[in-house]
Amino acid sequence: MDWRKTVALILSGLLLAPPVQAAGDGGAGIIDEGGGEFRIEVPVTIPQDTVRQGQPRIPADRSGLFEESGAGIGYLVVQPDAVPDSIFLDGRRVLIDRQDKLLAVQQGRHYLSLFDVRDVYLAFRDETPSVFWQRIAPGLQVDRYALMSSYEREAVRTGTKWVSVLPEDTIAVRLSRQEVAQTYRRHAGTAALTFFSVTAVIAAAMIGSVMFITMDGE
Repeated sequence: MDWRKTVALILSGLLLAPPVQAAGDGGAGIIDEGGGEFRIEVPVTIPQDTVRQGQPRIPADRSGLFEESGAGIGYLVVQPDAVPDSIFLDGRRVLIDRQDKLLAVQQGRHYLSLFDVRDVYLAFRDETPSVFWQRIAPGLQVDRYALMSSYEREAVRTGTKWVSVLPEDTIAVRLSRQEVAQTYRRHAGTAALTFFSVTAVIAAAMIGSVMFITMDGE
């Protein structure tokens, strides 16, 4: 192998290294582009544990928060962009026909979402104990290896709120389809840009290698 072929191989390696490294570091959560069959009807962003200010965040061992610890009843007030709207409370569809509608729930850990239970499961399965999902939707375990793209996951997380309800507690929860749509567009654009950037760099490396090899044969 003469020096031109050696240079071509080195050039290919140097050009491929930056995008691969970016995908592993700065591009985390972007390369995972599975088939989630995302559904946004209408039209951060880090999901909050609750809308109440000053409440401590979830500890590292959170399994106990998902177990019902008593028969006490608390209340949730859902605040959508507009009414009427339908949301999902622990996987059950609920119609919100007025802004001040109270939803009675048993004390413990619950979620409210603009998305069906399967989408919420795929977006949060790594952070929630399996016993929670077995209780509200046992059939979801067949989807434990299903994939969801990064931009779909971020949109679902934006449109889902987790709350810990105590007896006689009343918690207001904001769910915005507009925020969901903005999050989806932002992350989808980032994923597309990353994909085309990596593709362009790989193509340039291949063209450069071919040119050096061709020059060697002349």
